[in-house]
Amino acid sequence: MTTTVGPNSTVALRYRILDLDGELVGSSEGDEATEVALGQGDLPDEVEAALLGKRGGDAVRVETSEPFGPHDPAELVSIPLDQIDGAESVQPGDLIPIMLEPEEGDESDEPEEIEVEVVEVNESGIVVDLNHPFAGIDLVFEIQIVSVQ
Repeated sequence: MTTTVGPNSTVALRYRILDLDGELVGSSEGDEATEVALGQGDLPDEVEAALLGKRGGDAVRVETSEPFGPHDPAELVSIPLDQIDGAESVQPGDLIPIMLEPEEGDESDEPEEIEVEVVEVNESGIVVDLNHPFAGIDLVFEIQIVSVQ
């Protein structure tokens, strides 16, 4: 009996993510299959819904409108220069690690390190973008299901 993808399945998959012009913006190419537990918010809702009922070996293609939400200008944050190690060498476009404090209601109460893109460097600080890198972008997900647990 072949297992089908259900709401709480763990799915091993390979993927390609393209913008609507067909440009590759992300992929698992060259990596082992990525395991994803459905229902955890790791995939956009439209992608999870498209996987339901599928089996290992199936291919899924999903076109989504802003699956990581709109780009929010309020998520552009200035960090004082003295709070960034090596601030003098940081340039716009660089990815730098920062620690995010947990928000009320988060599962963990531990700070989380994330990489953020530097948007601007000025005399008072470094402006970083806390939006998801794909926020505000319509995307196409091409997924090959390797296995289902």
